[in-house]
Amino acid sequence: MLGRIVSALFTFLLLALPAAADPVLSNLHLIPDPPEAYNRVTIRAEYSGVEAPLKKLWVSLVREGREAALVSNDIDFLGPAGVLSRSLELNEPGPRILTLVVEDADGRRSATREMRFTVAAPPRPYEEVTYLSEGLKIRGYLYRPPGDARVPAVLYSHGSVERSDLATRRPTEWLGYRLSRLGYAVFVAERRGYGGSEGRGVIPGEGLIPFRYSLPSEVKDVLAAIDFLQTQPGVDGSRIALVGKSLGGLVSLLAAAQRTSLRAVVSLAGGYGFGDRGMDPDMLFVQEELRAAARRITIPTLLMHAQNDRMVPAAFSQMVAAELRERRVPVVEKIYPAFKVGGRAVDGHGMFDGLNGLPLFWKDLTTFLTVHLE
Repeated sequence: MLGRIVSALFTFLLLALPAAADPVLSNLHLIPDPPEAYNRVTIRAEYSGVEAPLKKLWVSLVREGREAALVSNDIDFLGPAGVLSRSLELNEPGPRILTLVVEDADGRRSATREMRFTVAAPPRPYEEVTYLSEGLKIRGYLYRPPGDARVPAVLYSHGSVERSDLATRRPTEWLGYRLSRLGYAVFVAERRGYGGSEGRGVIPGEGLIPFRYSLPSEVKDVLAAIDFLQTQPGVDGSRIALVGKSLGGLVSLLAAAQRTSLRAVVSLAGGYGFGDRGMDPDMLFVQEELRAAARRITIPTLLMHAQNDRMVPAAFSQMVAAELRERRVPVVEKIYPAFKVGGRAVDGHGMFDGLNGLPLFWKDLTTFLTVHLE
């Protein structure tokens, strides 16, 4: 389907050829990436006329009318002719300009003729819905797999945000769409106070009293989302798993302690913290809530954490795992090595934020879900 969309929505126009000394781009193709990435294509183009020795070869992809490059990276020099390849997200429609720039050993630059094409954003892969929790309207995003069969479901809970980001919608497409392609219905619920939902959620740094009273309310939003999901056509309400990141992992574990009918729960860096502040009253409160939940959870549990998480210590997951093992509840504990991006160590809490960390934990996540939802 995406291939037909791409062929219908993307066109390009080759401009006049430059002087013979300049490199040449030709045969531009826009290829849909694997089906788990609905909003991404790979740009492939052939180049020729490049003379060695080279210092640098890079591709510039810009939106027409903008100077800043959306993509500007070194690419491997394959010889005087070769193929360049770059990935492109389709979130922003509009015209694009692709240019190959060659810099020789003396610093002289030459550029190809421009290749122009037009991008149209694909249709959203989810349905926006609203459900009620304690009288508040809570917004959610429901992803459905292809077909009409009754399917298991995953309820995903996002993490906390800064006050300035509370109104930002978070359909979590990088996870929701991919899991839906594996045959799951995926429901991403924006708990109270976030995105398009009514009410007031947990705000980092607001102190013990707001957090102590807000956290149980957010757990109620997850419980109400479970009830809503069980009413949806095509969803097998007897096969639901909870997955949550950071604060969302915390509320998922607390909700799992109250719903023994769930099939499984997954915590991605679950807990709550403020970086280097240490064990303040909020974190002590979270620790006790998690320990109490671990003493009541009876369903299979997957706990995932990066070793170098500086926001929410991996000790939270280790504590829950120890409690579950003592009670012989099925638990899988995954503490990953220090998370790195581009070879550089970064805060491990970001491992579960999007595409950078996905290859590191995707197999563990999907294997666990397959075992307990099929």
